[in-house]
Amino acid sequence: MLAHYLTTALRNLRREPTSTLISVLTLALGLVCFITAYAVIAYWQRGDSHFANAERTYVITANFDYQEAGIRTGTFANTNEHYAKYLRTEFPELETVARVYGFDDVSIGTAERGFRGYRAVADQEFLDAFDLRFIAGDPDNALRQPFSVVLTEDAAARLFGDEDPMGKSNWRTCASRSALSRSAAWL
Repeated sequence: MLAHYLTTALRNLRREPTSTLISVLTLALGLVCFITAYAVIAYWQRGDSHFANAERTYVITANFDYQEAGIRTGTFANTNEHYAKYLRTEFPELETVARVYGFDDVSIGTAERGFRGYRAVADQEFLDAFDLRFIAGDPDNALRQPFSVVLTEDAAARLFGDEDPMGKSNWRTCASRSALSRSAAWL
């Protein structure tokens, strides 16, 4: 049966090479589009499934619309502090309410090194909801003190080189003081 299909395909290629190549390329493009769409959907469905609480975690988004200025920001996973307060009040059965906000690109540095990176400010309950893998430090007490940070391995290497970053306090950022007075997580 396969030999018959190959014979027919070669015969069509000799008779009508242009239309046969167009048909083959169209089928190949359709297959690539299908595989790409499937991979994107599978990624978004399973992207956070490695977290222990993934089935019980929900994200509240906000769409900011500044009508007077004519600005629409679109939908962001970013809300103000009142959401967390009222969620705790209205739904006391919620185990944890944690906010991550202030996603922005900032300059981060020490006296010797610096780079541009992304910063997110997180409530201390963030690490109660997400079981992040820690290389060093105590995940139970991280983000509990003001001005505490959680660094990625790459950010720690950029800031401190081969030195141990634990307990260091000489980092600086071009973020507002009000954002740094809360706990911060560097992502």
